[in-house]
Amino acid sequence: MTQKRVTGKRTIPPRPMANITKRRYLGMLDSLFEYARKQENLIRVNPVRDVVKPAEDEVDFRALTAEEVDELLTLCDKEDPEQTDIEHEKLRRIESNRRRRRICLLGLVGFGPAESCGARYEDFDGEGLWARRQRQRLREIGVIERDQLKTKARKAWVAVDEELKEILTQKSDGYILSTLSGTRPIEPSNIRRTFSGMVKGTKFEGMTPYDLRHTFAQRLLDENVDVKTAAELMRHSVEVFLDRYVRSDRGRKLEAMRKLNAAKSARLERSAASIPDRQDGGGE
Repeated sequence: MTQKRVTGKRTIPPRPMANITKRRYLGMLDSLFEYARKQENLIRVNPVRDVVKPAEDEVDFRALTAEEVDELLTLCDKEDPEQTDIEHEKLRRIESNRRRRRICLLGLVGFGPAESCGARYEDFDGEGLWARRQRQRLREIGVIERDQLKTKARKAWVAVDEELKEILTQKSDGYILSTLSGTRPIEPSNIRRTFSGMVKGTKFEGMTPYDLRHTFAQRLLDENVDVKTAAELMRHSVEVFLDRYVRSDRGRKLEAMRKLNAAKSARLERSAASIPDRQDGGGE
């Protein structure tokens, strides 16, 4: 379907493209991509005839330690409201600091950028927050209307920590992450841009908000949370959770080997202690 065309005072409704035009257009693209693939080696596949999904390169996400998480949260208050005498600028800086902290706290309980945009205060039930995967901007302009979960069996309730609880009890309705006017939700691109500006020039430069979600997953495993519960908190199956979020770096591998060696030494000591001392005495 083509878009609506406006000519003078009359709007021409969209109509389907003629079949002969389609064939001519696809044939032209076919020749163009075939030439690019053979002559210049610009592309891997011909997107008209033999489309093949390329293998995705593995993306290495960064999982923060508990000390690094505390250091990251201190960057949320990067704008000092006391450095200005203009009242509305002071309020803007305070709200910007609060929004950065809410972005980090939502990420540290496993919320991705899209889920953070869709989170509302009324989704908080006193102990946890219901995660809604929805594109708020598209729903606001009427492109999509569905705001329910993909499947009824999907586990979408997430327990939150005490600091986030305190924030969520301050209001009863509205978006947790909204524009400065407070009337519309922000978009995932705004979250990524805000986070990148916060960590620019620091040791965390290059991180993305999704690294906070990976940090949450790694913290669950470090605290020996069972895999089933951890996967449900991440809104994934166990297989997807283990494949996508579990990473083992060099330090964790060395720590695992130290634990095995310590367990082996303790077992040998118990075995030696259980054998009675044999003293050579005079025989009968």
